[in-house]
Amino acid sequence: MWRGAMRTSKFQVQVHAENCVGCLVCQVRCSLRFTRSFNPLESRLVVQRVDGQRIFDVSLTPECDHCGLCARDCVYGALVLGKRGES
Repeated sequence: MWRGAMRTSKFQVQVHAENCVGCLVCQVRCSLRFTRSFNPLESRLVVQRVDGQRIFDVSLTPECDHCGLCARDCVYGALVLGKRGES
């Protein structure tokens, strides 16, 4: 497993929050990578329900290194891995 300073990826996780259903698979997968635990509070991204609706806000923290595991496991297309610099 990679350890040490943050690496720079040639990829970038793109967020399409309109597709998020709030399943939290991305947060659990991220926390497993970074802390070896299934704890969404330890992930490098945040998924929050907007005002009690079925709408979710998804944001990446500054600690995210864009490894893409969250995007790989997002079956709803809320997180997509693209090349850095693409929109």
